[in-house]
Amino acid sequence: RALDAVEAATQHQVSIDARLAAAELLFLKGRFPGLEAFLARQIRLLYEPRNGLARALKLAEQHPSGKIRQALLWASYNSTDCAPDCARLLLKITGAASEPLSPDIEAMLAKLGLHNSYFDRKAAFDSLCALAKMQLDTSQSD
Repeated sequence: RALDAVEAATQHQVSIDARLAAAELLFLKGRFPGLEAFLARQIRLLYEPRNGLARALKLAEQHPSGKIRQALLWASYNSTDCAPDCARLLLKITGAASEPLSPDIEAMLAKLGLHNSYFDRKAAFDSLCALAKMQLDTSQSD
């Protein structure tokens, strides 16, 4: 019964963090084979750090598939407070940059933030794509 309740939590209407916590537990118990697709969808839905960003990034780093990389790129493109952190992880898992990041890369990541102009964000996103050697694949969106 407890695992059934956890399974129901993967459909939590409000919290991305609750959905990810439930999915992670079920995956560890062998009851959630579709974690990658589920995680990619949740990454695309991120809108503020307090609603699951830390857990999403931890799971993305553990499962850095092409689908997850595309979801991180998508989240980096979105105008949210989560975009810079998603871009930072994307650079790490693609091998495009390592910690500590150079001041130029830190400045580029800062321009992906919510309160920047469209032109600054676009230039930063184009730089991210070039560094990660990726293009945004909109066909993978939900």
